[in-house]
This record gives sequence, C-alpha cells and structure tokens, in this order.
Amino acid sequence: MKWNKIQKIGFVSAIAVLALGSTNLVSYAAPVFQATDADVGFKTDNDGTTDPLIPVDPDPTKPIQPDPDPKPTKGALRMDVTPSFDFGNNNKIKATEQKYYAKFVTGTKFSETEKTEFENYLQVTDERGGTKGWKVSVSNDGVFTSSTGDKIEGAAITLKDFSVYSGSNIKEPSMFPTVPTTAVTISDNTDHLLLNADTTKQQGYGIWTMPMGSVDHKTTGQGEDGLGTTGKIDETKAGRNPAVELKIPAGQIIQPDKAYKSVLNWNISDNL
Repeated sequence: MKWNKIQKIGFVSAIAVLALGSTNLVSYAAPVFQATDADVGFKTDNDGTTDPLIPVDPDPTKPIQPDPDPKPTKGALRMDVTPSFDFGNNNKIKATEQKYYAKFVTGTKFSETEKTEFENYLQVTDERGGTKGWKVSVSNDGVFTSSTGDKIEGAAITLKDFSVYSGSNIKEPSMFPTVPTTAVTISDNTDHLLLNADTTKQQGYGIWTMPMGSVDHKTTGQGEDGLGTTGKIDETKAGRNPAVELKIPAGQIIQPDKAYKSVLNWNISDNL
C-alpha cells in the first residue's frame, strides 16, 4: 500500500492528537492539606453528685438504692456514701462485756426491685481535676445515749477488712488510695484515718468505694460473740458483718426497749 504525502501528514497529526489526549487523562492536581483544631475545656463542678454504687466492682452506669440513707455530701470532692451502722434493736441484755456486729447494708440493684445485701462501705468522688489527694477520717466518743438520756459509756466500734475499688476504670494499683491493713478502733473522740489518697503518687481522682468485710463472710450466731462454729444459733447475732464490731464493756446499766444512738463524725479533706 502506498501512502501519499497528505495521507502521511494526516496520520501523524492524528497520532499527535491521541498522544496529547492521553496525556490529559492522567494529569492530576496536586493534593492540598490543611490542619484544623478540635477544642474542649473543663471547669470544676462544685455542685456535683454521684449515685451510690455497688461497693465491690462498682459500675457508675448501674447505681443502687441503699438502706439506710447514704447521707451524701456535695462538691467536687465529696462522700457519696457515708456509712451508718445498725447493730440491731433486739440484742439480749447481758451484765458482762458483749460484742455485737453490724447488719449489712440492704438495697436494690440497678433495674431490680428485690432487695439484696451489700457490704458496709464508704464511697468517695474526686472530680476537682488532676490528682490533688485527699483523706477520710472518722471519730466517735464511745458514748451511746437513749432518747431519755440513758447512757452507755466506754463503747468501742472496731472496723477491719478494708478494700478499695475504682468506679472510674482506673487499673494501675499504685494510683489506688490506701486503707489500713489492721483493725481500727474508734472510741476516743479522735480522728482515725481510713482512706488516704496521696497526691505524690497520683492518687485520688475518680470514684472510689471502700467496703468493710464481705457479704460472703457473715457471723454464724453461734458462741458467745456469734462467731463460733458449734452450739445453738442465736438469730440476733447471725448473718451480721464481723468486720464492723461494737464492744460494750461490763458495768453498764442498760435499759430495755430503748434505742441508744451514737454519732460518728466522718471528715474528708485535702491531702496536699
């Protein structure tokens, strides 16, 4: 086949057009990047509250309704559950030294209606920001008084078997507040430290529960103090919390059918 000059020129021109077209198809604009900001700020909530939580492995999305009243405080640093102790109102009068044990806390779990038992416990929330540290102490004067003024003097409340749980998903053990490793007896109207968050160890921030004892360990009601393993069961001493003890000394004139009360003073403060 013979090509004339005009045909050759047209063929070459067509190839050039195709080449230019294909070049335009693969030509892209260079990418352009730009940075922006996402801002957030915080302030202290001095009217904050936290619902009572299960004392062991607390979950803030599943609050409980405890009985007795948890008597919460408010603020960025607060006690959400301040313990009260019920040693029963049907104890038998004895002329000798006696020991009595607190009833467990009762209440309903989240979305449930049936009551269950929980450990006697303290709950603290620190939402001041950072790890500023704090401490909780308690005092009692050892005097129980009836509504008519009758007194039991020299009584002593002993607390033991403390543990600590985080309700804020804090996992690092060194960041947990510390508790006493031995029993604490409260009777001399002086402050006794129970829960301590050390700012130098980055402790304190978040929600914390401090149960005393365990619902899996209850008094048997057997023996003189209700802690025995043999003998007749005294129902007034059975099913109590052995980690919360009230000792009443001999020599006290106790009146029947009267409720005696004593005030425990709980204090939470900075630990800077």
